[in-house]
Amino acid sequence: MFGARPLQEADVWYPASAASRCVVPGLCCKQMFGARPLLEADVGFGKSRRGRGKVQESSWRSSGDSQFEREQQLKALELAHRGEGYLLETHCTEALSQMVMEARNRTMVTEFILIGLSGGLGIRILIFIVLLLVYIVSMVGNVFMLFMISIDKQLHTPMYFFLWNLSLLETFFISSVVPLMLVQTMSMRTSVSLATCFTQSFFFGYLATNSFYLLPIMSFDRYVAICNPLRYTTILTGQLCLELVIFSWLGSLLCILYPTIGISRLPFCGPNIINHVFCDSFSIVQLACADTGHLQLIDIIMALFFLTCSLGLTLVSYSFIIRTIVRIPSTNGRLKAFSTCSSHLTMVAIVYGSSIFIQVSPAFHPSVEVYKTVNMFSTIMSPLMNPFIYTFRNEKFKAVIMKHLHILKNVHVKL
Repeated sequence: MFGARPLQEADVWYPASAASRCVVPGLCCKQMFGARPLLEADVGFGKSRRGRGKVQESSWRSSGDSQFEREQQLKALELAHRGEGYLLETHCTEALSQMVMEARNRTMVTEFILIGLSGGLGIRILIFIVLLLVYIVSMVGNVFMLFMISIDKQLHTPMYFFLWNLSLLETFFISSVVPLMLVQTMSMRTSVSLATCFTQSFFFGYLATNSFYLLPIMSFDRYVAICNPLRYTTILTGQLCLELVIFSWLGSLLCILYPTIGISRLPFCGPNIINHVFCDSFSIVQLACADTGHLQLIDIIMALFFLTCSLGLTLVSYSFIIRTIVRIPSTNGRLKAFSTCSSHLTMVAIVYGSSIFIQVSPAFHPSVEVYKTVNMFSTIMSPLMNPFIYTFRNEKFKAVIMKHLHILKNVHVKL
């Protein structure tokens, strides 16, 4: 409470000339053990360090003291002058000594314990099967899209280049979360090392941030295709597409790097239980034995910033797209123009809808189990739906698949 942190050995000074008293800097013991503000008069010093003459006599005298004691008295005088020190009377010393020994002997946390979804064995087996099927389908679908876009020249266009990167992102994203979920679902309590938890938190945040970069870029691609179709290839050149994708991957990395480094340097001395289905930065920060207000503030600001800016840019692109579509005179022309961006629009609704839902769901005070379940399925929804949206709803992609199936059939007949 009140920004408290564990007391460290270096926080307490014991001048030998005043064994019945000790000085504690900072506010860590302001209202503990009868502490009172330290005054300059409490520090016995032959001559003031600041040239203000002699300080009043007290139980702390510098005559005959060792060099170490003189340095301690100088520090105490400095704290008294700044009003940042607190004096602990005789009866406090023993209690503080015990606290210092506990701080010295304290063992730091070396692992976190993830608390999975509760329920009977039957429910956990059902969730395990669903998660496993979702993971297999997502991996097969996204890897299949990566393969098809890579080998077919008809799909070597800006739209499918961005889609290739989105499929790669979704493959990494679901692989960073679901395998640990599968282990955790059956065991209920999973011990993970700090390094493993930090790594999962980093990739989860990095890939989620990257998606907020990539979706507005894909919206811009659809804007150019519909609003400036004759200049599509001249605007979205190969160099520009590559630069946009590099900006997406590198920009999200730079944004997530500072919070990740800050979290990795935090001390963890207990408790070490994360009541979630995977490691995320918010859950980890709450377990730190230090003041983490600035890191939590950075997390909130970054989440709101990327969500609102990414959604805002996407809405701007689609506002121009809708305005262009409604001006098309023929119904068939409007339907054809809308079909070119319907797949991306569906993905936008899934990604932003699930992100907003996760952000606002705590306001409805759901139970912990409900929140974990909703968070889990919202996380895996986008990687699962991506292959279906861009294959079954995309006529060009379906035509390419049918072409290759026909080729394979002819090869089989010849063999």
